[in-house]
Amino acid sequence: MNPDRNDKIVRGIICIILSGLCFSLMNVAIRTAGDIPSMQKCVFRNSIALIIAIGYMLKGRIPVMSDKRNGWLLLGRAVCGTIGVLGNYYAVDHMNIGDASIMNKISPFVALCCAAIFLKERFTWVHLIAVAGAFAGCVFVVQPSPDLARMTPFMIALAGGIGAGFALTFLRALGRREENGTRVIFWFSAVSTLITVPFLFFNAVPMSLNQWVSMLLAGLLAAAGQVFITRAYYYAAPRNISVFDFSQVLFSALFGFLFFSGIPGGTSVIGYILIISMGVLLFFYNKRRQPE
Repeated sequence: MNPDRNDKIVRGIICIILSGLCFSLMNVAIRTAGDIPSMQKCVFRNSIALIIAIGYMLKGRIPVMSDKRNGWLLLGRAVCGTIGVLGNYYAVDHMNIGDASIMNKISPFVALCCAAIFLKERFTWVHLIAVAGAFAGCVFVVQPSPDLARMTPFMIALAGGIGAGFALTFLRALGRREENGTRVIFWFSAVSTLITVPFLFFNAVPMSLNQWVSMLLAGLLAAAGQVFITRAYYYAAPRNISVFDFSQVLFSALFGFLFFSGIPGGTSVIGYILIISMGVLLFFYNKRRQPE
């Protein structure tokens, strides 16, 4: 392997692990903020990211849109991404943080199915096994029961993961068209802020100083996580580093235990192993199929 290429892969791995660390700490900050509606928390996350994105847009003199044909893809990515964020925020507030994180990681498997259906990408029997195994893992984490109160957070978390999967599909389509990454982040932040801000006029709750600090910290950590994951895929191809994205699950489980005494149940651990194993399977399968 070329030494320079190997160095870039190492940098990509470091960046994606740092991204997982930032997103895990973001979840801790969200949980620490306490009893604030998920919509209100989402406003803080998105507005901070929007301010940063606007700064990059102005600095790089990047237009809001360069190709009108990409408009519906940018909008679809933003709407589905917002669903993913809202589902994750609600899950973090009402579930073990590790469980919430692993449910969000169903998104790459959803994206596989969507890419096969809408983008006509190849879908093999290995992909089918990975998707089936990942959703089987979700069943172990959710532990279905007729108790609606217990099941609601899991269903919302799953909906968030599915929304994030559709968002990844839109990103894949935008990547094919070589859409500017900063513009994609700007559209997501702007649209998600527009979707969530009206909520503040109807059901916002006052926040203490500690809650303000927690939410500002969550927004900054989310922005940092986004920067790190963007840099990661700039340095290396997904087939070389994507498996390390599951580090977020490990960080989340650790922080959930340290800060909230949250210990995943036995069946949840089985679900974690299944989902992460399917991610590892896809990692090695994609490396074998694609030339170095």
